Amino acid sequence: MVRVGASLDLTGKLGYVDARSMDGDSYGYYGVDAVIPYKLKENATVSVGAHYTDAVGLAQRSTITGLGGRKNLYWTASLTIGF
Repeated sequence: MVRVGASLDLTGKLGYVDARSMDGDSYGYYGVDAVIPYKLKENATVSVGAHYTDAVGLAQRSTITGLGGRKNLYWTASLTIGF
């Protein structure tokens, strides 16, 4: 994909939150990301991505956004311009 100015960026994350000292839930989390940045010009890049996250040991409940606290699949798009 390099010839057309695009690439595929894959990342992962893994972590643990210990909230016992704050009377909160302790839980583990993990996620994966796949993002395709496309270079428009020397100083401009547009990106689209898919992201998945999950939490282990966290009670399923509604958050302030109305989304669950676990198993989230979401999409992003961005435009980066350098000056």
